[in-house]
Amino acid sequence: MGQTAPNDGGVDRRRFFRIADTVSLRYRALSLTEEKLWLEGDLNIEPDPDIRALDAEISSEITRLKQTSSELSALADLLNQKLNFFADSVAAHLDAGFHQKYRTVNVSLSACGVGFPSVEPLSPDTIVLVDMLLTSDHRRVLVTGRVIDSDELSIPGPQGAKYMVRINFERVNERLSEELIQYVLQQQRRILAAQRIAQEEKELIALRPKEA
Repeated sequence: MGQTAPNDGGVDRRRFFRIADTVSLRYRALSLTEEKLWLEGDLNIEPDPDIRALDAEISSEITRLKQTSSELSALADLLNQKLNFFADSVAAHLDAGFHQKYRTVNVSLSACGVGFPSVEPLSPDTIVLVDMLLTSDHRRVLVTGRVIDSDELSIPGPQGAKYMVRINFERVNERLSEELIQYVLQQQRRILAAQRIAQEEKELIALRPKEA
């Protein structure tokens, strides 16, 4: 049985669960034409739903294979990368506007938005296309959002980052929203499990008799 989300006036509070994660990320502002389509609800950034469903199923199987065979898992990873290249071709027209390469960054992520360090500030209310590779889940996410703010960092971050950019996701369909929710919950469980194992190991070390 799936987890039942606390509901407050029709708002799914799982959307606000936030984690610290590491992803590959790039972004760009929408062109004037794209922004017009976005405002009218006509900007299509989604690959075919059948491809998305297959990608999700493969990701699940890869996670299961990692627990049984590293060789099969490595092969499945390669096949999944091939599928992702094919799926990405569906959104090739959107890729043309990117002038950045993917950067591996530490982010604050929820189904509502993302915060990440950047070398440049983004003006509030700028509509952007965020392209993320969820490295631990072998999945690409394309999502539009609105810049909330760009706070200057007191200490420069990795790769010369000077600002913390926060983006609120907007016009996210129900399916993608649920995928992000499930990803965040899965990562949360992994973090808690790793913390529990580390604590148990620490306690076992403390119980060992000290050498005379």
